[in-house]
Amino acid sequence: MKPSRLQIVSTIGGCAGFFAMHDLARRGPLSLIAQTVNNLGVLYGILLFTTGLFAILSTSKRTLARTTDDKASGVRWIVGLPALIGMIGVLHGYLGLAPYYSRLSQEIGIPHVTIWSTAMVGVFFTAVSAMILLVGRHTRKDISHAATR
Repeated sequence: MKPSRLQIVSTIGGCAGFFAMHDLARRGPLSLIAQTVNNLGVLYGILLFTTGLFAILSTSKRTLARTTDDKASGVRWIVGLPALIGMIGVLHGYLGLAPYYSRLSQEIGIPHVTIWSTAMVGVFFTAVSAMILLVGRHTRKDISHAATR
């Protein structure tokens, strides 16, 4: 199976985007974005940025092509992919922390921010993709209503 241009661009762009954001977050001042990118880790960072970019590019391509609803419905599952990977990251984080739970002192607590950072990034990419898809659907309806008048 030959990968499409969209998959290649998403893979290269997602990896480059994650490493660029990680480098900027490491050098820059401490902020919510820097802390979130630093907490992602390489595995989930690359997965989230790659699938997030793929979802954004796929929905943008379908929206700009002004396809019918039947063809646009094939892209709906891609929109939720970054959020799904983010939730898998949360599950992986808590399962990875389970053996150490009894050893954590009461003062430290559970590092929820580190674990939930994958879900936050996944939901962000999903929200952007869903907004693009909704805007495309809205403009298609406006165009079809204008054409019938």
